[in-house]
Amino acid sequence: MTNRRQFIRLLAGGLTLAGCGGSNPPALTSGGGSIIADPAALSARLEKDVLVIQNEGHIPGLNVGIWTPQSSWVRSLGLATLAPDRPLAIEDIFSWRSVTKSMTVTVVLQLLAEAQIGLDTSVNRFLNGVPGENSVTIRSLADMSSGLFEYTRTQAVIDAITADPLRHYTASELVLPALAQGLHFSPGSAYEYCNTNTLLLGMLAEKLSGKPMDSLISERIFQPLGMSASAYLEGVDRPAPATLGYAFDNGTQVETRISHSALGAAGAAVGPLSDARRWAAALAGGLLVPPQFRSERLRSREAVNGPIYDTYGLGLGQVQGWLGHTGEGIGYAVALFGEPLSDSQIVVLCNGSNVHDQPLRLVRRFLVTLGWPIAPPSNARP
Repeated sequence: MTNRRQFIRLLAGGLTLAGCGGSNPPALTSGGGSIIADPAALSARLEKDVLVIQNEGHIPGLNVGIWTPQSSWVRSLGLATLAPDRPLAIEDIFSWRSVTKSMTVTVVLQLLAEAQIGLDTSVNRFLNGVPGENSVTIRSLADMSSGLFEYTRTQAVIDAITADPLRHYTASELVLPALAQGLHFSPGSAYEYCNTNTLLLGMLAEKLSGKPMDSLISERIFQPLGMSASAYLEGVDRPAPATLGYAFDNGTQVETRISHSALGAAGAAVGPLSDARRWAAALAGGLLVPPQFRSERLRSREAVNGPIYDTYGLGLGQVQGWLGHTGEGIGYAVALFGEPLSDSQIVVLCNGSNVHDQPLRLVRRFLVTLGWPIAPPSNARP
């Protein structure tokens, strides 16, 4: 892989860390609209939407799906691997990158409910070394308002992964350089999308449960939802049938490889389109969230940096009333969203990561084509 430093900045989710959000989070709710068109009847227009994004980002392959009460539309376009070329199949496995964050937060909410621990509990009650004395709370990690430094931007992590992206990394060695940077705003006062937050939540989950994250995600997410083809990985390779991830560099498609342990609780999940749809539906509907936290997870802030959500709650983004999450970096870019009132889902899986927020912008294009009756917000890039 060439230009590794360029890719390190995109480890587990397209990072555009600038600006800050307001301090009074509104409630994150469904937009209350309805699909006014049949996706199966709009096949040609939807395929054009895909081709715009695929060509713009030089993406080798995309698996996409839209499911509504009216009909479904599913397509597998392009290649799973290059040299040798292998056509993409609908069952192929993609890395989901930061979609993992939504799973980690869900597991943490379950564990908090079982232990009767509140969201506003200091993280330092369980984990040593988090700056700010007791001001960094579990809530501030989950809603991206902790003020902690981004671990993928620390020189120690950049140097380590640049030197050997394939070795195994522990969560502690990834977050410690970030924690040493202290806080750059008061926890809870602003929004800043940060992978360090979710690595710490993974460490917290392991502390509370006594189990590793791969077991927690398998037992609490994959198994209950029947996501039998999905996995939480520590190594480099995805289970078969696996895609390979690519970046377009100086006119050439470059295969990108990195140990999933370098992403951990912020980005180590992988799976096929069918399982991504299951998670989109469960995430949007709050299916695995304890009752006492179902409203809490919808409290949200304007997403002023990172992925171009409209707002962000507890491990949950909102786009025009659709709830879900994206993941982006090191050869993969994905988005999965559900609309809880109509029980509709949209999933985009790409094995290329070249233009920021490509899957989310494709989701926005789909919503326009489908006639979703909510005007794009000012920060939308359809």
